Amino acid sequence: MISIKSEKEIKKMREIGKIVAGAQEEMKKALKPGVTTGELNKICEDYFISHGCNCSCKGYPEGDPNPFPATACISVNDEVIHGIPGDRVIKDGDLVCLDIVADKDGYFGDCTRCYVVGEGGSPVAHKLVEIAEKSFWEGIKQAKPGNRISDISHAIQECVESNGFSVVREYQGHRNWYRNA
Repeated sequence: MISIKSEKEIKKMREIGKIVAGAQEEMKKALKPGVTTGELNKICEDYFISHGCNCSCKGYPEGDPNPFPATACISVNDEVIHGIPGDRVIKDGDLVCLDIVADKDGYFGDCTRCYVVGEGGSPVAHKLVEIAEKSFWEGIKQAKPGNRISDISHAIQECVESNGFSVVREYQGHRNWYRNA
């Protein structure tokens, strides 16, 4: 069943999206060699709280004996997803993915961005970041009336694979959680 959103609901969706985008920008500003993943997590958490949001990852899944302990999922280099922030120091050339989720008034914003830190980084890391963004926009092109989520997914996968990369099938659709990473 397709749910058509009201103007009020769309406004709430835009609001949480802007907040999550703002948190990403604050984290990006701080993303330099020498910063720890824990410091980046604190920036994100403080931003969400100051904007009246819940930190959706922290404590998820509710009731689990080992819920996710942080606000942001920060993966560095060869970590696939859901890296747990802490004392790890970011170095020049590291590939860092910032995955954040917040909710407010029943609406969720979810955003992941990847960066090569500083002046270094391998050509493959730089290409990965470029193709990740390109595949995102290819997926967005398919988000239109009459299309299905599978059309979006197919466009993303096609872009990724045609550029020599692959998707990690085990983690599509958030079916698994960080303990499986």
